[in-house]
Amino acid sequence: MSFYNDNEEENELHIAWPNYSPEKQQQSSLLPLVLMINEKLREQVEFVRQEVGKLCSLPILVNLLPSQRNSLFEKNPKLKKYWVKMEQKFQQLPPEEFEKIDFSRRLLWRLLQRLKRTVDFIDDESKDLEIDAVTYCERLLSFLIDLEAQLTTRRFFNSLLHSSHILTHCCLSQFIRSEHGSLFCELFSMLKFYARFEIDELSGQQLLQAEVTKRHYEFVSQLQAAAFKFLNEKLTEFCLLPVGSVDSSKFLREQLGSLSCDDLYKLAEFLNLVPSLSEKEENLVDNYCRYDDPNYLIEAIIFVCERRPSQLQRLNAEPLYPSEKLIPYDHYDGKSVLPLNKLNLQFLTTHDYLLRNFNLFRMESTYEIRLDLEDVMFRMKPWKHEFNESDVVWGGWAKMALPVTSCRIVHVGRPLVGESAPSEVRADLQITLPSREDLRQDWMSLRKNDVLFLLKVKPIQKVGYKFDFRQSREAIRKMEGDLRTFRIRFDPNQYKEDFDNGNIEDIYFSFNLVIRRDPKSNNFKSVLATIRQLLNTECVVPDWLLDLILGYGEPDIAHYSRITNTVATVDFNDTFLSFEHLQKSFPNKKIICEESVPKPPFRLTFKEFVPQHNIEKEEERDTSIIVENQKVFNRILTETYQKNNIEFTPLQIEAIKSGMQPGLTLVVGPPGTGKTDVAVQIISNIYHNWPEQRTLIVTHSNQALNQIFEKIICLDVDERHLLRMGHGEEALETDKDFSRYGRVNYVLAERKRLLERVEKLCESMEEVGDVSYSCETAGYFFRYSVCKTWENFLELIEQAKQTAINDAKENNNSTDSTTNVPLPSKDFVADNFPFTKFFQSGKKKKNFLPLEFKVKESKIIAMTCTHAALRRRELVELGFRYDNILMEEAAQILEVETFIPLLLQKISALVYLLKNFFFFHDPHDGRSRLKRWIMIGDNHQLPPIVQNVAYQKYSNMEQSLFARLIRLGVPHIQLNCQGRARSELANLYNWRYKNLGDLKHVLDNEEFKLTNAGFLYNYQLINVPDFNGIGESTPSAYFYQNLGEAEFAVALFVYMRILGYPSEKISILTTYNGQASLLRDIINKRCTNNPLIGMPGK
Repeated sequence: MSFYNDNEEENELHIAWPNYSPEKQQQSSLLPLVLMINEKLREQVEFVRQEVGKLCSLPILVNLLPSQRNSLFEKNPKLKKYWVKMEQKFQQLPPEEFEKIDFSRRLLWRLLQRLKRTVDFIDDESKDLEIDAVTYCERLLSFLIDLEAQLTTRRFFNSLLHSSHILTHCCLSQFIRSEHGSLFCELFSMLKFYARFEIDELSGQQLLQAEVTKRHYEFVSQLQAAAFKFLNEKLTEFCLLPVGSVDSSKFLREQLGSLSCDDLYKLAEFLNLVPSLSEKEENLVDNYCRYDDPNYLIEAIIFVCERRPSQLQRLNAEPLYPSEKLIPYDHYDGKSVLPLNKLNLQFLTTHDYLLRNFNLFRMESTYEIRLDLEDVMFRMKPWKHEFNESDVVWGGWAKMALPVTSCRIVHVGRPLVGESAPSEVRADLQITLPSREDLRQDWMSLRKNDVLFLLKVKPIQKVGYKFDFRQSREAIRKMEGDLRTFRIRFDPNQYKEDFDNGNIEDIYFSFNLVIRRDPKSNNFKSVLATIRQLLNTECVVPDWLLDLILGYGEPDIAHYSRITNTVATVDFNDTFLSFEHLQKSFPNKKIICEESVPKPPFRLTFKEFVPQHNIEKEEERDTSIIVENQKVFNRILTETYQKNNIEFTPLQIEAIKSGMQPGLTLVVGPPGTGKTDVAVQIISNIYHNWPEQRTLIVTHSNQALNQIFEKIICLDVDERHLLRMGHGEEALETDKDFSRYGRVNYVLAERKRLLERVEKLCESMEEVGDVSYSCETAGYFFRYSVCKTWENFLELIEQAKQTAINDAKENNNSTDSTTNVPLPSKDFVADNFPFTKFFQSGKKKKNFLPLEFKVKESKIIAMTCTHAALRRRELVELGFRYDNILMEEAAQILEVETFIPLLLQKISALVYLLKNFFFFHDPHDGRSRLKRWIMIGDNHQLPPIVQNVAYQKYSNMEQSLFARLIRLGVPHIQLNCQGRARSELANLYNWRYKNLGDLKHVLDNEEFKLTNAGFLYNYQLINVPDFNGIGESTPSAYFYQNLGEAEFAVALFVYMRILGYPSEKISILTTYNGQASLLRDIINKRCTNNPLIGMPGK
């Protein structure tokens, strides 16, 4: 390429690719090489990671100036020891090996120098602009951002970046201000952000604001000391002023602008920014910089000493709602780089982790909103008025939009302490409701905190222009008329920004269209607010999880085999169906029984978890399992005991065992391998082993949540301990209601049942009175009747006992067997009285809100990941606590939506201190009490849904936390037996998994051995031509339908029903919502009214 002229280039290329020659190689031989490299980029190559890591290791500090290196060693004395030993080792190497090592440790430095030369080449007006040079600079900046954004590569490279003054060089270039340098400018801003990131590179600890301020004060104080030493007469005032008065960029530029180049060089030399005179003469480091340019030196000093705005304060000042400035990238072609954050394997800190996800989630939400707005605008057809051009004529209509009648601001709150934006901005929005009743109900069903979008539309086409296609409370209130006024709130930060720009009159009083969105997809604001709240909070992540989430440390650090608080003896309850099943589940373990043939349920003691201090080698560790009968709770007064009837496979048992132990458990479940059954059994076992603990269930969809609940109900779990939060509980295939209102109804039903038992007890005691009228009368009955009767009974027993003792003494009989038998106490009666436990918590419940009541009392709480993000603030304020988290469909959940449920029990450090040291409340406050995290999913199936291709592929937003942990090498359990499909059907996808086989019933049952009646093949691909000349159609954006395929599928369903296939065993699957809607319409028209056909199962 012609944009650089460096003699070292050919030598570097020869060392890296010794057999490659541009003159001799043809394009036909080069393309397979490029194809191979691109293919290898798709794989996780450990060798490549190790080699790239060497390029950023300690040896690269050889490129620093000796003064800079010594300053770094003064702060970290251990580095100097390593450096001296390393240099001594390098001096003893043969010349050939030393040349390779020297090439590796100087490669990044040479890339930085070449980047500066390339920027100067682009700035040279005497030469034509080369697109390759621009692309090279953009790609190299992207590469530098990636190095800075990971701690393993940033640790020593950040010092190299600052020493090269690459940021100063790019900032002063004309290229960054030109039109063709817009992308380069955005990438430069990202690089500058990460170069100044608030982290200690060597320790990896996030810097507190006080530590950042302290470092900043040290730099400015050094500059003032240098000015006092060398330029006391010229900068007298500057030397004496406090740091807060001199650290602004404007003030520094004014003070330094009057100095000569030599004076500036002295200041920069004192700050170790430029080589000293001796270092400059010896030319120890080849650094391509313009030290003779005063502006260059001024920018270098300002970059180090200027006051930087806090990253958190800057984020809090930004609006959460999207604006026209936040334009998503939707033209990604896979060839160019983009100024977007990337979700890699590693992150710098939790702040960096949340900030990247915040930015990407906001951009993705903006992209989805833009698609909805474009669809509405196409339907509304805004035209220019014939006479008054400032008015808008709407030529169409949209279900989700209405013209604005009027909008006026009614209140602007004063800013809170420490903030500059108004506390709130309220306005009255007036609209005219549509005439259709269903549309009126939709607009009248708007709730508090729903998000609306106000647009100012300026049409440019006249009436009649044809647009091209691009992507109920009213009856209760007895309202009349079509005019409605809504009290709305604007984003305070956006309002302040518009007010500062003088756009209030032009924008806020000229809205002419209001748009609403589907509530299911309109929760972006709450999720963004939750992430920003986490950024402003000290995240309490368990110590055994923090490094793993950030991508550092040993991959198995959170596995139960590495955690010290493992539980050696656990009750497996109904997990094993028989003793033979238990033996099959641990094929390589020695089973020791205390009895001859124990019967389930079993209690297992794993000797591997018992401390063994006398062994010398790990092979000598006892890994046997002691089996004993589990003591089953007496269920005389309870309902029928429901048990598990699934014979779990050995790997499923291992997953259940791992899930019961503290730590992180990853379970990879291919289709049909029983992921849900394993999850339900883990929940049941934790519930019975540790009844005081609370388990949180999180899934991606309501369907998966309902499947788990339907199976939990079938096990021995008390109904009063179950809670289903969020929407979707109406789809549960049960007559019980586990929503928050359902839990209140359950308490009322339980009250009625217990009062009936009190009434029966009253009748058996032949008492008079309506003791079952209320809980209060039942309490009086217990206190004054039941307790008194029991005390009289105990007195009679004591009298009878004394009489029996005297009779025994007279007859010389032993009394040991009778005198040592303890009599039941009064507490025995209290424990068995129907209302005792209800009373114990009843006083606390009477003043509780419904949500607080259900959160405090439930032991198994289920919600979707979206609901967790929406309700985090409310749950934390209620003091929500949990000990275990189980996530289903973990591979389909966005990274940040997986992380948020870990932090639903945060409390501030101040409250923690007050509670623990003064009020002696819960000792878990202020720190995470999380003990188990079970993630179940399949990273080979659907990833998280991301509509924008740039965020999906370039930013890797489609990577879930579950998939990232597996990429990091975290131990996981892959279930290896499926029971959903025939063997020949499973062969279509089992190649993607390691050793995926079939369950016993798939191999043995006759229905899987014989061919399906009426079909020649078990699976078949059918090409359906265009039906009536119409193939795939799109009635609206992203609503795909194919009438011919739908008719064929329904006809096939009718054919199967005529052959005798049960309707509940037939499912029709499709990939598009539009096609699913079309299938329902056809089935409702042709099958529903026919009792012999009916509806398919799914």
